[in-house]
Amino acid sequence: MTLDDFTVAEIDTGETTIFVRHAGRGPGTLLLHGFPETHLMWRGVAPLLAQSSTVVCADLRGYGYSGCPPSAADHRPYSKRAMARDMVAAMEMLGHRRFSVVGHDRGGRVAYRMALDHPDRIERLGVLDVVPIESAWERADARFALAFWPWSLLAQSEPLPERVLTATADLLVDHALSEWGSPAAGFSPAIRAAYIEALRDSAHAHAICEEYRAAATIDRKHDREDRAAGRRITCPLLVLWSANGPLATWYTGESGPIGLWREWADDVRGQALNGGHFFPEEIPEQTVEALGRFFAFWDLDLLKRDELIAEVKKLRAGIRAHRDSTKHELCWHHPHLWGLLPEKVEPEIAVPAWPQFLRGCLRYRESLDQQLPKAPRVTEEFEKPPT
Repeated sequence: MTLDDFTVAEIDTGETTIFVRHAGRGPGTLLLHGFPETHLMWRGVAPLLAQSSTVVCADLRGYGYSGCPPSAADHRPYSKRAMARDMVAAMEMLGHRRFSVVGHDRGGRVAYRMALDHPDRIERLGVLDVVPIESAWERADARFALAFWPWSLLAQSEPLPERVLTATADLLVDHALSEWGSPAAGFSPAIRAAYIEALRDSAHAHAICEEYRAAATIDRKHDREDRAAGRRITCPLLVLWSANGPLATWYTGESGPIGLWREWADDVRGQALNGGHFFPEEIPEQTVEALGRFFAFWDLDLLKRDELIAEVKKLRAGIRAHRDSTKHELCWHHPHLWGLLPEKVEPEIAVPAWPQFLRGCLRYRESLDQQLPKAPRVTEEFEKPPT
């Protein structure tokens, strides 16, 4: 399977349209790109992850093939909060109310904003070669200004940065792909051309600059408000960074990237990978191995002992909740599933009478129309599962 085999969709979120490619089965995993990339950055990672999960590769608002809604004086339409809403809406329309998310660079900042604003939706969070926006600005110095030049250049007032993007898109892409620690040979001519084409479009260039302006203003405000209110990322967080890039050396006084993220999250783990800033494109297999160990989609042999025990405890808790359901909480009677538990008990089940049960079924089906209005409908008749 390649990224070309993924199903293509353009999703109307109510605020804009989001372009996605999706494939696979199982738990939902959303992949978000950075600058100057598009969803194509996941071409080596997504097909491998799709073997054991449902993978959704999305273009961020204002990037790639996604829409470019009008902005505002405070840049709010291109804040990470607005971009996070896009992704939550898109994933729900694809049938994933709760899912995991991995973001690289700009996408990492949208991803952690999703975890802060929508904690009930995010199962696990992965951030790649990125630190929180406010943490980066608070520690900005001459090294930051020179190495992370898009942060300041693209945040300048229009139309200067927009004209720089559209007029020199090829030079900007070549500089990023060759100077940010990853070998330029890792990017095919077709990928390079796709990244350049996206920057040359005037509407997308303006949207990208608005996103950087938001990062210098309203995104910082949102981060500070969260910190003042004590809001933290509560889901498990994986941090991966380039062993050859700034994050490997700049923040040693704060115990590195993991130390910075522990200021924002409770459950943090991570490691450096032997690649440049674009390591998901440069070393996709190693990236997938690190993500697979964290998300535990498929191979339990990858898990450490404490991680495996945690997964078994979570599984047993889910089975017990199902076993002990009763009345209208009862969905299906599965004694074989309950038999996997170490304790052998006979649950006391109260079965609803037929009239009450059927009314409950109708209400449940109506709730699906409200929660998943665009999900596919099937007409197959129900068949009693084998006993």
